[in-house]
Amino acid sequence: MKPKGFAPTVLMIGAIFGYLSAAFPQEKLRWYSFGNTPNEDAVLKYLVPSLSSAGKASLLYYSGAYDPKGSDPIPFPLLDLQPPSKGETGLAAVREIFQNDKNVTVSEEPSGIIAIRVGDISPEILETKISLLSLDSTEQYSPGDAITAIEKTKEVEASMRRFRFRPTLNLGGQVVEPGEGFPHLPPSMKNVTVDQALDLIAQAFGGIVVYGVCAQPDGTRLLYIDVAYAQFKN
Repeated sequence: MKPKGFAPTVLMIGAIFGYLSAAFPQEKLRWYSFGNTPNEDAVLKYLVPSLSSAGKASLLYYSGAYDPKGSDPIPFPLLDLQPPSKGETGLAAVREIFQNDKNVTVSEEPSGIIAIRVGDISPEILETKISLLSLDSTEQYSPGDAITAIEKTKEVEASMRRFRFRPTLNLGGQVVEPGEGFPHLPPSMKNVTVDQALDLIAQAFGGIVVYGVCAQPDGTRLLYIDVAYAQFKN
């Protein structure tokens, strides 16, 4: 999450990360970014432990309903959740979490990524193929910056215009200095779809990538892509 994402305010304050990075070895640092609504928090409360205990990552796609009175441009829906059984982890645990909500489907991709789809996810942006995605050293080591690089490719920008998508503000996340042994992406990727690139980000950083879409009254659709949780460990 492939399809659906969290609101752009799911990010921790950079100053906190600066302190943590200085106080603890980078390979032991985990990054949690919790949502700004009870709906998002409820999902992450169950999902993060279920994934991290099994060494799994996830793509979470969701379709938000337009709310003219809401402060969140892509509101995360209220879901019927339940805690997983004691000792259950990974795919089985994630399926238990969402098993009571018929609007959610859970599957495991060939890459091992657990894909969670909430609602009807439009494929136009996800299926956009990028001929060459080049990442600088910062983008290779920082998942939020890598996502921004994806959004700025000529192919994605063209698809956004063609299908009337508008990106929401991405506040960014932790900036990780390149270092030997740290999780990172390759300097370039050729002929990958947006979905495949997001899959690689989730694999590299062991986290939860979210992809959210919300249709607007004027016919445009807001798009939000970011990382809700990343685990910076060797």
